[in-house]
Amino acid sequence: MSKITAYAVLSSVQSDDVIPIVDVHDVSMAGSGTTKHVTVSALLANTDAAGAAATAQANAKAYTDAETARAEAAEAALLTGVAPVALGTAAVGTATQAARQDHIHPTTGLLTKVADTGTSGYTLANSTPVIISWTAPNDGNLHYVSWGMYLSVTSAETGGNIITSIQGLYSIGNGFGGGLAVGNYVAGTNTVVPPGSTFQIKQSVALTAGASVLSAQIWAA
Repeated sequence: MSKITAYAVLSSVQSDDVIPIVDVHDVSMAGSGTTKHVTVSALLANTDAAGAAATAQANAKAYTDAETARAEAAEAALLTGVAPVALGTAAVGTATQAARQDHIHPTTGLLTKVADTGTSGYTLANSTPVIISWTAPNDGNLHYVSWGMYLSVTSAETGGNIITSIQGLYSIGNGFGGGLAVGNYVAGTNTVVPPGSTFQIKQSVALTAGASVLSAQIWAA
């Protein structure tokens, strides 16, 4: 059999003309495939179908990508990049954008816990330490401070006075006088402090006998 290239050239191809083709999926003739024939019209039809399928797939992907981008842009337009406003008087509002789920409002003007002895409390000692303290921002404004104390005396005290301090001005009336009998005691109140000042809860007299545990918190705005 002559090589295909040795045959005459067909200058005008008809749809029913036959073309030899190797079906690589049919290995009944050889491992490399089986020689078969196909008409020009069938070959073109299969080629057009494959091209149409590829085009349709590309168009579908382009549409999906465009829709995804549009949806993401629409979602982004509904979410604001501005920090949320501080809490205040309730209002419906007029903004057309929403905040993200993990947004955090500023605590400006809110009473916030700023110091704490923790759940185990502070065990009074034979010394005079500052137990907890808070320094107000030096912003030119007065700051509200509230505090509470709970003292558990399990063995009668000698000494052990607890006081509050604002810039070194001590007030035993807002703490515990020391020398207390076995029992539980509470104290606390509130005040305003100047900007930049430090508020302390302090043991002012060493505990030389007895046993006591103080639990305390400072809240401020």
